[in-house]
Amino acid sequence: MIGVAGRVGCGLTLTALTLGSCAGVGAPVPGAPAHHRERGFANTSPGYVPAGAFARPTFCISRMWSPTVNPRAVGPPGGARHLPANRR
Repeated sequence: MIGVAGRVGCGLTLTALTLGSCAGVGAPVPGAPAHHRERGFANTSPGYVPAGAFARPTFCISRMWSPTVNPRAVGPPGGARHLPANRR
């Protein structure tokens, strides 16, 4: 069970993260490409449209679902199976 101090700490942490994420990316960096900013990057294309409300969750769910039901096979590196110790 979380006490009062834990709730206050959690609240302060969330507040700090929220305010920090709202700070923006800053001004352009002199001498760098146009999309480089002081605290990140910005999309300078006027035709840029963010993904819609349906596309984002669909993408995330498909990325989680695929490796869950169809995991990749893991084996030794290509050269390792040709070593003398592995020729049994």
